[in-house]
Amino acid sequence: MTPRRRPGATGAAGGLAPSWPAPASWGAGLVAAAVGAAAATGVPDATLGARGVGVALVLLGVAAIAWGAALLVRGRVPLPRTATASALVGVLLLATLLLLEPIRTSVYAVALGGALLVATALGITRATRRSRTTAPLRMPVLLAAAALLAVTVTPALGATQDAVLRQDDGSVVSVPAHEGH
Repeated sequence: MTPRRRPGATGAAGGLAPSWPAPASWGAGLVAAAVGAAAATGVPDATLGARGVGVALVLLGVAAIAWGAALLVRGRVPLPRTATASALVGVLLLATLLLLEPIRTSVYAVALGGALLVATALGITRATRRSRTTAPLRMPVLLAAAALLAVTVTPALGATQDAVLRQDDGSVVSVPAHEGH
C-alpha cells in the first residue's frame, strides 16, 4: 500500500525542501560576503592568501544569494551538484580564513555561515533525491526560515565588523559617528 499525500504536495517532504534552502543560502551568502569583504578590505595587515580567500567568499556569497532567488523563481533546485559543491567549498573557505586571520575573523560568523552552507547542501540533496518535479512554495516555512535567519545572521554581521576592528591587544576600535551638515 502506498502512503497517501496531501493534495498539492509534491517534491521532497511534501514540497517543504525548496522553501527553506533558499533563505538558508541567503543567510549563508550574507555571512560569507561580509566575512570575505572584511578579510579582503578591512584588515590592514592581512596576508595575500587571506585577501584571496576573502574575495572568493564575497563571490560565493553573491552566488549563494542569486542561487536562492533562482530556487524560488523556478520552484526546483537549480544546478544541484554545482550548488552542493559550492556550499562545501564555502565551508572550507570560511575555515581557511579563520586559520589565516584568527584574531580578526569572527568565530560566530564562521560557525553560522558554515552551518547555513551545510544546511543548504543538505536541503539540495534532500530535494534532488526525492523528486525531480516542481514543488509548491510554502510561504509559512519560508517566512519562519527568514525570521530565524534574521535573528541569527544580524548578530553575525555585527560580530564580523567587531572582529575586523579588533586590535592586537583585544580592544575594539571605536568608530566615530558621522555627523552630516
